[in-house]
Amino acid sequence: MNNDTKVIETEVPANIDPTNLWILYYRHGPSPFPMFKFFYHPGKFGDVIERAKNHCTVMNTRFISIRPAIVNLAEEEKRQVSETQYV
Repeated sequence: MNNDTKVIETEVPANIDPTNLWILYYRHGPSPFPMFKFFYHPGKFGDVIERAKNHCTVMNTRFISIRPAIVNLAEEEKRQVSETQYV
């Protein structure tokens, strides 16, 4: 870890908003297999990405991506139907 990297404190509230739960996908060492962990961050999507990348830097892992931990299946289905309706 280089000396410019700093740990960011994030306080997790007692009542967590499920839309602020994320899955961080990352790689550790030479392993080709991605690993993941759940984390909380109440910011905008861009802020969430930056937070996850910073965590990977501190932990000496390689950032792959983030995804929402909880999704609304009905909303995804509506979006899918509306996108394929005009094909």
